Amino acid sequence: MLDAGNEQGVIDKLWSVAATHAMVPAQDRRSWQNNAATPTRFDSRRTFGRYTYGRRAILLLDGRTLGVYLNDVSREGVGFFSPVQLFPGHAYTLVMPGPTKVQVDIRRCRRVGEESYRCGGRFVEGEYLPPEEAGEPAEGGGGI
Repeated sequence: MLDAGNEQGVIDKLWSVAATHAMVPAQDRRSWQNNAATPTRFDSRRTFGRYTYGRRAILLLDGRTLGVYLNDVSREGVGFFSPVQLFPGHAYTLVMPGPTKVQVDIRRCRRVGEESYRCGGRFVEGEYLPPEEAGEPAEGGGGI
């Protein structure tokens, strides 16, 4: 069994063996630093607000391990940067901090640069509760 503070180590280990990693536009990296745990929009009509969540995660795709960056997260979905194009209507597996393995149904995916696709998806089952909301101490920002 892993120690309570070892969840970032799991992501780091998977990250080091990932086939490729997503690139993140500079303005998004800056927003992660400036808006650590704040809602992305206060006037949103969403059931659950989105929170800026600049962390590393792993995408499992056809037997490959790919490094992705989480951009924002809510209880029902996630926005992230992928190094490859993903297709709406397909479900993919993400290993997120916690470590938590979740299925995400892709709703949108748009190219924003070389090895950088801005994707958004809804969790297939249940809700995701980031480690900070579960009462665990926050780890570093993922070492971007």
